[in-house]
Amino acid sequence: NLISVSSGKVYKFNTGVIYPYCDTTTSSSFSRITWNGSTFGVVAGRELHPVTMVSWYGAVAFATWRSAVQERPLGYDLASWECQWNEGYRLPTEAEWEKAARGGVSGHRFAWSDTDSIEHAQANYYSSTTYYYDTSPTLGYHPLFAVGMFPYTSPAGVFAPNDYDVYDMTGNVWEWCHDRYSSTYYDVSPDENPRGPTVGTTRVYRGGCWSGSAFLARTANRAADAPANRFYYLGFRCAASLP
Repeated sequence: NLISVSSGKVYKFNTGVIYPYCDTTTSSSFSRITWNGSTFGVVAGRELHPVTMVSWYGAVAFATWRSAVQERPLGYDLASWECQWNEGYRLPTEAEWEKAARGGVSGHRFAWSDTDSIEHAQANYYSSTTYYYDTSPTLGYHPLFAVGMFPYTSPAGVFAPNDYDVYDMTGNVWEWCHDRYSSTYYDVSPDENPRGPTVGTTRVYRGGCWSGSAFLARTANRAADAPANRFYYLGFRCAASLP
């Protein structure tokens, strides 16, 4: 999983700027990754925060690297960007992501089963009076995290987990999924755990973010962008198939 670094941006090795992986603080102040010309690091105080300014390609490359480090089968073929669907690390499909977010309990608006409203006590998001299910007594950015370094993310695990003991499925940062985007695919998906469309130019991300509204934080909400794009509100988490 070779890389090249140009002007602080990390790319797939020997491909020019076609496949950007991520920014470092040299190319974007929104990044949490430092680069001193020879070594990568993490911005002090942000070691437990989600990564930002990472593309879909970068998330896939990290999952592949993580598989190699742990001597698992590689989850992706980086020559084609195709998933191998084995025991290696990869990005979750939309179906897997939503299953994990719902915690085994269907029919709820957010990633918890005891209420269909949302407050700052439950997640890092941008609260407003626009949506009746946004009942937070504090409005705007989360008051605990909008006091320091931008972007206003929160450390992993600050909020209570869902019924699967999975953390931060609502808010904090959007999370890249493996799937290509189609607005209608899940109306006609071919099986119980679909792997997404086989064609498409954008990739899905889910979950809402620290700067997004309660509407965007709904578990059913979907978003997508070009796989090369990086944003200060977008990160990822890895998944792996059971042996």
